[in-house]
Amino acid sequence: MKEFLEDINKAFESKVRLGIMSMLMVNNEVDFNTFKEM
Repeated sequence: MKEFLEDINKAFESKVRLGIMSMLMVNNEVDFNTFKEM
């Protein structure tokens, strides 16, 4: 069960990183409040 949960965490981290990189590719600058809204 622990391994299953670790895999879920890794998948979630990858999606979060992808979202952050997508925002930064579209916008030259993004402030913290914009990140919180997404």
